[in-house]
Amino acid sequence: MSGAAGKGGKGSNLRSERERQAPGGSAAVSRFRARYAETDAMGIVHHASYLVWFEVGRTDLLRQLGASYTAFEAAGLRSPVVEMDVKYRSPARYDDPIRVVTRLAETGPARVRFLYSVYREEAPDNLTLLVTGASTHCFLDVSGRPVALRSLPEELRRPLEAATQDSGSGR
Repeated sequence: MSGAAGKGGKGSNLRSERERQAPGGSAAVSRFRARYAETDAMGIVHHASYLVWFEVGRTDLLRQLGASYTAFEAAGLRSPVVEMDVKYRSPARYDDPIRVVTRLAETGPARVRFLYSVYREEAPDNLTLLVTGASTHCFLDVSGRPVALRSLPEELRRPLEAATQDSGSGR
């Protein structure tokens, strides 16, 4: 990943284009700095750190929708990752200001899919796209048995469906 030539190089403004193109009616924006513990000896963020950043974005989005992970767990539900896609475009470095934009792209009978865009945020209107990704999750009860989306408690199901229906990408 180090030395990757990124699309949307330094100083490009990809925010408007990328955020318009991504499906999903609701987006969460998470901001933080790349931490030293997330980097390698060259000061470049390790590729696995982006998966943790995706989780930060996903958690923020669910909380914003009113369906937090805490609420899922209190209802006896788990939502493990069943598929992960990541495309590395340009490296992040120690102390870079990071912006993660997360959307709920679609819901299915027993799965949900999230989309992620990770940017270096030089200024609010000066973003460099670093990584894009997606994760698919299923729902399980505490025994590990699959749970259909329609069987989720209404206060958890409704926000997920509403977030994807805004864009026409829901079921």
